[in-house]
Amino acid sequence: MAITGIHSAGSNVYESLYVSSKKEAAQKDGTLEAKDAQKFSNVSEYYEYLKDKYSCLRDSDYKVTISPAFLEKCIKDPEKADLMERSLAHLPVDHQNMTAFWSAQGAEVVNEQWIFDENGNCGGSTSMSVVSKGSSAGNSIKNSAAHEKTQRKSTAQKLYDERVQERKQFEKRQEEKRRIKEQTEEKWFREQQLKEQTEKNLEKHKKEMEHLEKKQKDINRFHFEQNVSLPCAYDLMGYEIADVKSTMNQRI
Repeated sequence: MAITGIHSAGSNVYESLYVSSKKEAAQKDGTLEAKDAQKFSNVSEYYEYLKDKYSCLRDSDYKVTISPAFLEKCIKDPEKADLMERSLAHLPVDHQNMTAFWSAQGAEVVNEQWIFDENGNCGGSTSMSVVSKGSSAGNSIKNSAAHEKTQRKSTAQKLYDERVQERKQFEKRQEEKRRIKEQTEEKWFREQQLKEQTEKNLEKHKKEMEHLEKKQKDINRFHFEQNVSLPCAYDLMGYEIADVKSTMNQRI
């Protein structure tokens, strides 16, 4: 069972132990000089020097991480280097005090890690936690890691699913746009065909009417010429129209 409060009630006790033990260490060790920091040309050299000098940077029971940006500042600023090295010298004592405190509470610290940020502030990592001694620390760490992995996978899967869904929705909108465009173009094409066909039919009808009118005119003119020219011809010959018609009827 995980125990909360590592940064609350427990940290208050830890801070009091830290202050008192730091005073004791300062009285025993005296002032720790950091003038050697000025001798290093880069962060890697300086870190190797610190790692060789301070056991907390080599301890396998916990981890200490120092920001390269802060190490760069320490190379240029002896006062910052001095404060950091004081903290490094005292970290083993801090580790022992915190372990003893939580052990007295029937618990133990797992994933212990101390971090110096770019401004030199030192604090515990968010992955550090306290578990009851009644539970398996190994299982707790394993379960915590598995849970974190599952959370990351779940988050990644969720983001992936969201992207897939967004892509599907985008493709669906694009397909709808294409469908509407095709329908619009098809409708316009049909309307154009209908319009052209109507115009052709009207033109055809117009020509047919003109042809019929012309034919009718020709027929009318032919009848007119037949009805007018024949009587005129007999009249010029000295025959009476009535006699001609009587003669023709008799022949018929």
